[in-house]
Amino acid sequence: MMIARISAYKRLKALQIPCKWVSTVHDSIVVDVPDEHIQVVAKTFHEVFRDLPQNIFKLFGYTWTVPMECECKQGKNMKEMFKIA
Repeated sequence: MMIARISAYKRLKALQIPCKWVSTVHDSIVVDVPDEHIQVVAKTFHEVFRDLPQNIFKLFGYTWTVPMECECKQGKNMKEMFKIA
C-alpha cells in the first residue's frame, strides 16, 4: 500500500492535480479532489494499482502474482459515497 500511495502522489503531482491527502488507513486512501478532476484521479489510481506488480519487481526483485485492483468512490462525506470509474 505504501508503494501505491507514493506512486499515486508522484503521478498526481506531475499532473498538477490540486488535491489533499486526507487519510491512508490499511487498504484505503482518501483524497479530497475538486469535482472537475475526479475522473482523471480515478484513472490515475487504477493505473497505479495495475502497475504495482511491476513496481514491486523493480524495487524488490520479487515477482508479484496476485492481481491488484482498486475501487474508486466519490461523495461529499464517507457516508454518502458511491462507486465511480
